[in-house]
Amino acid sequence: MKYKHLRTKILLTLLSASILLVMVTESYHYYMRKDVLFNVSIEKLLILTKTMRNFEKVQLQLYKSRFKKIEYDKKLLDAIDNSNKKNVQIQLNSIAPFLKKASPTLEHIHIYDKNAHFLYSFDKLDSNDQHLEDSNYVLDQATKTMKFSRGYVITKSDGFYRSLVSPLFNGTKLVGYLEFGVRADSLFKISSKAGRYKYALYLKDDFTQKKRKLGKLVSSNSKIFKELNISQEFINNTANKNVLISHNDKYYLFHQYDIESPYQKDFAQVIMATDVTDYVTDNLYKASLMVSLSLFILFILLVIVYMVFTRLINRLTREEEELLTKQTQIQIIMDNSDSLIALIDGENLTLVNKPFLVYLSCTDIEELIHKYNNLSKLFIDSEDTFSMQDAINNTQWISQINNLDENQRIISLKHTLFGVNYFSVKITKDPEHPDSKIIMFSNITSIFKKSKKDEYMAYHDNLTSIYNRQYFNEAISRTIYDLEKKSSNASLLMLDLDFFKNVNDTYGHQVGDEVLIKFTQTITENIRNNDIFARWGGEEFVLLLNNTDEETAYKVAQTLRERISQVDYKEARNITCSIGLSQFKEGDSTDYWLSRADKALYKAKENGRNRVEIV
Repeated sequence: MKYKHLRTKILLTLLSASILLVMVTESYHYYMRKDVLFNVSIEKLLILTKTMRNFEKVQLQLYKSRFKKIEYDKKLLDAIDNSNKKNVQIQLNSIAPFLKKASPTLEHIHIYDKNAHFLYSFDKLDSNDQHLEDSNYVLDQATKTMKFSRGYVITKSDGFYRSLVSPLFNGTKLVGYLEFGVRADSLFKISSKAGRYKYALYLKDDFTQKKRKLGKLVSSNSKIFKELNISQEFINNTANKNVLISHNDKYYLFHQYDIESPYQKDFAQVIMATDVTDYVTDNLYKASLMVSLSLFILFILLVIVYMVFTRLINRLTREEEELLTKQTQIQIIMDNSDSLIALIDGENLTLVNKPFLVYLSCTDIEELIHKYNNLSKLFIDSEDTFSMQDAINNTQWISQINNLDENQRIISLKHTLFGVNYFSVKITKDPEHPDSKIIMFSNITSIFKKSKKDEYMAYHDNLTSIYNRQYFNEAISRTIYDLEKKSSNASLLMLDLDFFKNVNDTYGHQVGDEVLIKFTQTITENIRNNDIFARWGGEEFVLLLNNTDEETAYKVAQTLRERISQVDYKEARNITCSIGLSQFKEGDSTDYWLSRADKALYKAKENGRNRVEIV
């Protein structure tokens, strides 16, 4: 069941991540489309601007050539010089047809005398007063500089036109001024047809202010500008920026272009609207198609993932069921085993068999872990078994017991009913999981006790219960080895009961045995725990005094001799002993050291018994 929940979580996660990815990708594409759209629009604007400038340049050259043609008309110049309006009209009307045909954008021609007073006007609209202005800024510039000037002029009807003014000279004499009035929107009408732009011309609202402010709409080729109620704020927020405007199911990008001259800044504005509906619609279609395709692919992937996870879940479920079956079988085998079995993973106790729980009087593994998570805390201190109560964790005692020989891997555990029991420890590692270890505690109490009994019998005298000759030979060899390494002292005493044969002959062997037992008890009570006392044979005994020099050993020997002589042996009464003493000398072997002690004992007997002699 948990695998199915996991599958659901993974599928939901993948679905969420995929939807987020689609959203991020689509958002990225959206901004990329906007950038592309903006770049396309800017490119068109640059082309338009370049086209208008080139057209204006050609127009200026055209009208400058017209000025040159008129300067060659001597009759017209004489009429202007004499301020003869009738002759001016006659002469001007004679060249008007040519000017009309050669200059399609020409709107009117104004003639001024040398004092800049109006003489005559030729107007294509045949309305002499419609385009007359209150003041002509361009004419003023021409009279001041006496050079060709160009700019924009506002008419009385709140329209405006492009004014081209040039002084007229008859030779070197100034006779008047000629003005060509060109329609202001001529540039944009021609360029908008070529670039399929919608445009609108707006006058500046207030010429006293320096900042740009949208005024009266004077010319346009589309009603969209009135429908959108174009304002200066609208232009500031949208024109020349990557802002799409939706209107009547179409999309537009707006651009703004200032109309100005060398002497006039922000005189008027032209607002252009680029129809990008096809581009936007195409991209929206592509985006929808991409989202649909992405969702379809996502659906296919989710189906594949679902199928893969379903197969994986089914396999894992089968493997888990098989594993549970095997674990159940293993648990049954473990529970029917006489050994105590535990599984440790790293430092943690993870599994125990039923006999383990019963032995420790625990109902389940949780209780056992709560009480004895570190198994080494269960071990009883003993000289004969492994004990490590100071182990910090399970890993520490396991590694240490692994360093012992197999016959030394024995621990003792206390049972609430049966007392102390002894167990051999076997540790098995899992090759695939090095941190996992199976620990088996096999009960060897009866074997261990019998082994200890056999060991005791092998190294102890049956009558006196002290060490025998075999143990002493091993002990003295170990002592000599340690003395050679540590450069320490040790002394050897050989003791023999005086006239002991008479006791056996007189009182019998039973009394003799009692004397020997009493004798060994007296010696044992008056020596140290680390001294080794053993029966050498019959009534002869040996005593190894560790870390004892000759002088100290002699005092010990005298004390023992006196104590023995003071003991009441009942029927045998007082018994004495002779003692031979020999201190260890560098290079001594076991036999050589023992032979010196034996010589010292023989010397003590020869010198009267009940005495201590040194060799």
